[in-house]
Amino acid sequence: MIATFWYCPLILSNSVKPASSTWIIACLSMNLALFSYHMIPGRTLIENVTLYVAAFSTTIKFIVVLFALWQENNFRVAFDWIQKLSLLVMIMIVTYWIFNKGQNHVTFWVMQALLIIAYLAL
Repeated sequence: MIATFWYCPLILSNSVKPASSTWIIACLSMNLALFSYHMIPGRTLIENVTLYVAAFSTTIKFIVVLFALWQENNFRVAFDWIQKLSLLVMIMIVTYWIFNKGQNHVTFWVMQALLIIAYLAL
């Protein structure tokens, strides 16, 4: 969380130029992982605080990136092939989850694997 408060001013001051496509994928996947984890029966809000903090932190950074793009009037987003593949896998995960409501743990662990792959692809 401390890194968020350090990184966001750098984005707003144009000291760093984060890839907006990366933050789109990170925000979607972290929040999907959070939601799928919370849907596993017997989970509580306090049980996996790090996941909640990571999803919140990623969402804050994504909003700041969007705000910086809005300030520059530049909403062009380009996805490379790994990012396109990550989005496709995310869509497949959500589709699987829609048809298999009781498989929340599968959705959560596949999302975690996707996050690792997306992180390594950076």
